[in-house]
Amino acid sequence: MRAFEAFTAIAGWWPLAVRSVLDRSTTVVFVDGRLVERSPDGRTAVWGTVSRWAPGEALTLSWHPGRAPEGAGRLEVTFAAVGAQTLATLDHSGWEGYDDPVGARHDYNQGWPRMLGLYRRWAEFRPGDVA
Repeated sequence: MRAFEAFTAIAGWWPLAVRSVLDRSTTVVFVDGRLVERSPDGRTAVWGTVSRWAPGEALTLSWHPGRAPEGAGRLEVTFAAVGAQTLATLDHSGWEGYDDPVGARHDYNQGWPRMLGLYRRWAEFRPGDVA
């Protein structure tokens, strides 16, 4: 399913220039069951560990960009066909792992709509999809 492929091609739609753990010249990719940010000088930051990778159906991973894994939240993204379109639903949970659960939830509630808007635009038209 194209929506799953677009979501997991996160380097294409995630705004690393402003939402990077390392610096603005990095990339982020899923590799070896983890979501990893990499800088050109070889530094890495693990953003999460995949617990479910079901292409076209769901992706579940811990979520801790810039934080220790033991304080991770959890992301579950599901994909469902709705006519000719796909509904992608993101559920962010595990707030109790954050130092300030209420503040973290508020911040992510403000940020996820923007990120998902970027993802949606990327999924609708990705460079290279045009013949």
